[in-house]
Amino acid sequence: MISNPKQSILCSCPSCSEARVHRISAFQFPRGVETQIHCSDKNCDFPYIKIKPVREKYRITVACPICPDDHTFTINQTTLWDRDFFILNCPQSGIGIFFAGKDENRLSDEYYMQNDMLAGLMAEEEFENDELDLLFEIFERINILAQADSVSCSCGSDDISIKLNFDSVILKCNKCQKELNINVNEDFLTKLTECKHFLI
Repeated sequence: MISNPKQSILCSCPSCSEARVHRISAFQFPRGVETQIHCSDKNCDFPYIKIKPVREKYRITVACPICPDDHTFTINQTTLWDRDFFILNCPQSGIGIFFAGKDENRLSDEYYMQNDMLAGLMAEEEFENDELDLLFEIFERINILAQADSVSCSCGSDDISIKLNFDSVILKCNKCQKELNINVNEDFLTKLTECKHFLI
């Protein structure tokens, strides 16, 4: 059962390159019908998000602002409506392209923090491409676990922020503020790939 059928989402429009926040409700998505969400700029109006309820899940297609493809994700209805915060990432780059949550300020903060960090990573002359790929692989694997409610804190909360640093991924519990800084290395990625639940 959905406890709160309202959510805010933030995506960057691939047509005008601006980040837009949309307030959505379960009632605007009829079962079995694909609904398009357009860029809210009237001069753009690009249809860049599609959401379709399928049984107890939602199929979300996002026009990617990073690569030229559209990406389709299937998530549980409880993930879409009850999670305080989550991100769907471009599978090619590992970069967040669909931010959803209850707090619009947090959506914007996470989006612009990611963009600022990426700009710094790309500008860092000593940062090797292999290291960047490894960083995104670890980030993507953790996000997959988080979408499956398989990342939690020892305090019992599963409201976990995932942030990129130059040479690490930082997990932070938004309830007790505990942080875990994960260094980028192949050994950790191997362990993470075999992991079914990650505890910070």
